[in-house]
Amino acid sequence: MKFSFRKKSKEKVQEEAPVVEETAIGAEEEQQQEPEIDYAAQAKDIRELLGHISTEEKPSVQDAKIFERAFSKATRAVLEHAELATEATVQAFVDYAGKVDHAELRYDGVARLGAIAVQYPEYADLVVETLQGALLDKDEEVRHSAIYSLRGIGESNPEKMDVVVQMLTDATKSAYRDVREDSVLGLTALAVKNPDYAESVIETLSGLLSDPSEGENGQQFYRVRIKCARQLGVMGLENDDQVDNVLDALETGLEDKDIFVRYRTIDSMEAIAKKHEDKIERVISSMEASKESAVFVVKGRIDSVVRTLNPPPEPVKTAAEIAEEKKRAEERQKELAAAEKEREAAVQKQAKAEQQRKDRMDTVKRLANNLPGKKL
Repeated sequence: MKFSFRKKSKEKVQEEAPVVEETAIGAEEEQQQEPEIDYAAQAKDIRELLGHISTEEKPSVQDAKIFERAFSKATRAVLEHAELATEATVQAFVDYAGKVDHAELRYDGVARLGAIAVQYPEYADLVVETLQGALLDKDEEVRHSAIYSLRGIGESNPEKMDVVVQMLTDATKSAYRDVREDSVLGLTALAVKNPDYAESVIETLSGLLSDPSEGENGQQFYRVRIKCARQLGVMGLENDDQVDNVLDALETGLEDKDIFVRYRTIDSMEAIAKKHEDKIERVISSMEASKESAVFVVKGRIDSVVRTLNPPPEPVKTAAEIAEEKKRAEERQKELAAAEKEREAAVQKQAKAEQQRKDRMDTVKRLANNLPGKKL
């Protein structure tokens, strides 16, 4: 019986070998040749993909996760390949961020727009306009993402700094507390990076700190004033030439009706005074003047800061007091020396006792080993 899988003859293997080698070489060359990327086709696919996702209303949790991964993949492709970043494609991202109904997808859309504008500054104007609208979004996370994206554009693109600073300044008047707070942080970061904007930012923060309104629907704008007091402290520490303007603004916070605003104001003024010692007297004077309208705990905090900034002088000692202190110090040294001597004696005594014990044990073992039987 013959089997189809029987071993080939040596001559047959030699005849087929060249063909096998040529086939392997051809396959290797084919693998090394990467296919050319059709960027136009990929850009079209990205635009079509974004269009499908943005028109989907109330997707399920599972579908939303798929959309999120698909959108992330599309964004990554655009950020990694400049050939895909055409005006039409960027416009598709802009339309997506404005149309998509799902809040988390909309958050991603706004965040990625900021990344695209940083990577491709030529589209910054188009993106900034969309981000301005996102500041009014009904979802808090989307609004936060818009502020963060605007801040990134301003930090990376000096030509857009004026526009971004103005937008964030306008945003400090938002009806949303979170937008006000995030705008305060964004403005401070931009002013620290570019001191040319320090004076205008300090003026904006000063206006917010002096605004007693609390907002509607429980917005709790006092938290915005807390943030302003803290960020004014940052501005005072980072801009030496603006210290007086910062202290002028912070003095308003010392009279605030909210205890936490006062606390944060005191903290900022203390930090500034520690860095700028020539302002200590002014800071102490302002704090002391505010004590009349302060509650007990705030008064205690002010007293603590004043003692830190202006500690009372140490009392002058008489000759008799100095001699008495010297005598007590000498007696203390004698006591320590005596205690050390006792400790050393105790250690020596213990060592001697241990040695005696070892000697006794050695004697016992020696005498026992002299007797018949197993050695100890």
